[in-house]
Amino acid sequence: AYKENWFIVKFIAVLALSAFHGFLSKHVRIFGNDGNVKPARYWRMMNEVPTVLMVVIVIMVVVKPF
Repeated sequence: AYKENWFIVKFIAVLALSAFHGFLSKHVRIFGNDGNVKPARYWRMMNEVPTVLMVVIVIMVVVKPF
């Protein structure tokens, strides 16, 4: 079961989502200290990353495309 491609893709997406959470946790502290140097457009684009990862994860669990 662990060697099926859909599971591997889902697992990698879950790890990426967890890493992204850590990335955002770091930046929350930076925002709290008024240290943000990134433009608003960057953060709007970063807002879409968890959405895309969650769509991939759900598709891998429900559809199991391969």
